[in-house]
Amino acid sequence: MTEKKAASHPTSRRLPGGVLLLALCPLAQAGPPFRTDDPEPVDDGHIEAYLFTEATHVRDNTDGTLLGAELNYGAAPDLQLSITLPLAFDLSDDPQWHTRYGATELGAKYRFVHEQEDGWLPQISFYPAVEIPQNDQGPASTFLPLWAQKSIGRCDVFGGGGYRINPGRDRRNNQFFGIGTLCAVTPTLGLGTELYTETPDSHEGKTGTGMSLALHQDFSERWHLVASLGRGLRNAGDTNLVSYYVGLEWTR
Repeated sequence: MTEKKAASHPTSRRLPGGVLLLALCPLAQAGPPFRTDDPEPVDDGHIEAYLFTEATHVRDNTDGTLLGAELNYGAAPDLQLSITLPLAFDLSDDPQWHTRYGATELGAKYRFVHEQEDGWLPQISFYPAVEIPQNDQGPASTFLPLWAQKSIGRCDVFGGGGYRINPGRDRRNNQFFGIGTLCAVTPTLGLGTELYTETPDSHEGKTGTGMSLALHQDFSERWHLVASLGRGLRNAGDTNLVSYYVGLEWTR
């Protein structure tokens, strides 16, 4: 697979216990379409951009991002700045489509530990992100995660988690934890899997545990397809009966 210039973040979407896949070629690296993020920032002066759509279906409702744009920029060595701009949608049992501009997400990923290639130490990053909704959608929330990654053979194993500060009526602070793997199985195709758990973000919500399968397909050095398909393993009817992410990635 082509060398990835950067990696992206988990939004409030994204998983514990990964499964290693058989790898035949140099390993791929994580980022979208995983919910669990990895610690590797975009290289200094480089760009990683996504056009994507994603959604989660629960009992009597489907919502997500009809069309979103994510931009990650390597602002300095070991520092990535990120912005995500989503056009959100909601399809309830009316059935009627409702679309609106969603929450703008701003993040900064800083890698403060580098991986020891011949040792046990993984690379580690702190990646705080703020989601800023429209005025009528409540106050902003802040996610404070730590992410780690270690190369094992031809696969990357990555994971971590964090605490979300989620103010507002009927909301509650919550935690997310996840782990995943991504391996190259041909020179242009990477396959991966992840597991996650997330505590409720509202007073009436339930803890969700789920899993997903993912792929990363290179079309060229700059253009890539990323996609995932998943579902909940606990409280699926309330958290995730089925979910997907499909994105077109451009790197420079």
